[in-house]
Amino acid sequence: MSKYKAGSYKIIADGYLHDLPVKFTFSDDQITGIEIKPGTKLHGLEKQALPQVIDRILTEQTPDIDAVTGATVSSDGLTDALTDVIDQMPATVSKY
Repeated sequence: MSKYKAGSYKIIADGYLHDLPVKFTFSDDQITGIEIKPGTKLHGLEKQALPQVIDRILTEQTPDIDAVTGATVSSDGLTDALTDVIDQMPATVSKY
């Protein structure tokens, strides 16, 4: 049984003072990509922090990572959005 339902999923994550349109991409067994919609205005530390959060998620293959100091709201928003996407995948997909 696959770990994920392969494909791309778009969702709006909570950013600092704004929404973050995000696209998560999965293969059957991995989180393969995370893209914040091009042109999205990032505030303050988000510019440095979100690439770090994305790298951690892709490296560790889980949304269960520590937030980046100084960008907790955006870090948590991104990981919460990923958790929501995974939780809403079809029930035939094993999440563990």
